[in-house]
Amino acid sequence: MEINSCVVFDLSNLSESEAGDEFLYNSREHFFLGVVMPVIMISGIIGNVAFLLVYRRIRRMHTRTNIYLANLAVADILYLVFGVGEKVLALSLSPIRYDSAMFSSVWCYTVLPFVKMCAYASMFFVTMVTVDKFFAVCHPFRVRRSSKRRYRLFLQPIKFVTGAWCTACLCAMMSILALGKMVYYCLLWPTGEKFERLPTIFGMCRPFLTWADSVSNLFQISLFFIVLFPNVYMYIKIIYTLHRRVKCTARKDTQLRNYVARMLVINGSVFFLCTTPFYAFSLAFHIADFFAIPPAMANMMKVTMPVSQALLYLNSCVNPVIYNIANPRYRTAFIETFKYKKMRRQANNGRPQTNNKPTTSTMLMQPLK
Repeated sequence: MEINSCVVFDLSNLSESEAGDEFLYNSREHFFLGVVMPVIMISGIIGNVAFLLVYRRIRRMHTRTNIYLANLAVADILYLVFGVGEKVLALSLSPIRYDSAMFSSVWCYTVLPFVKMCAYASMFFVTMVTVDKFFAVCHPFRVRRSSKRRYRLFLQPIKFVTGAWCTACLCAMMSILALGKMVYYCLLWPTGEKFERLPTIFGMCRPFLTWADSVSNLFQISLFFIVLFPNVYMYIKIIYTLHRRVKCTARKDTQLRNYVARMLVINGSVFFLCTTPFYAFSLAFHIADFFAIPPAMANMMKVTMPVSQALLYLNSCVNPVIYNIANPRYRTAFIETFKYKKMRRQANNGRPQTNNKPTTSTMLMQPLK
């Protein structure tokens, strides 16, 4: 590795435990990054890819809401692959915490902003699903009138999806100033057998401008809370509208109200419960840093941030599970998709079918009654 200059960190006066705690992964981080995060990444990729297959295969799944959910699944897959993959790869290549020396500066201003873009996109698509449900429940006649025109049903969501990806890309470009420069550090380790084989150079993606990192993080935190409160308001209005509507209709609609309300509460609660801790702790860290009290906050962040990061990435893999648990329509579509694939694979292998009733792909594609 050819390094023109590096910032020297003299750790020779520190004890082994102090130097290790400051720069090396501990056992908790090894378990978190080496076991928990790969499990979350693999399960999330499998679940979201399965949802995309269902969306592509089952024609009745081609609805306006599912267009947003399909793009949310794409954003979640990319977020898991690059966000989690980067951390797992760094752990496997270097024992030094946050070491990115094995990557080039191109990594800093391409991959890391791309991860931010996926996070913004997920936020926007969750909000689009909420808005879509809000108008469907609280303003059904307006939606019914607009859905009579075919182009409004499909072209309008495509415009929103394109706008969401473009807006997410523009928001993520701010992080290029915050993470776009690779800075190398030269470490002078304490004497001892523990540090003999450790690398003496590590790199981190640092900001071009000193203020850019704080501004980029505060922008992302602010945008999250700006999105949070309208979502909470719309979920409350949806549940209230369903509850009031049931009072004026037959009792048999009570089950429908409870079913829809449960799915809304699960979707909204899981997303915000998984993401709010990370942004709340990040905001607390910036406040503590502004008032010059970082030591106490740094100790708390060592415990809270890994948990909040795990919840943040967990949110990207639980959506397909929620669809299957809370919505029998999605569950039926999942079963039909993979049952059809299994039957086709058996037919190609020449294995006989032993069903009592003949089942064809045409029957499987019939809409739900």
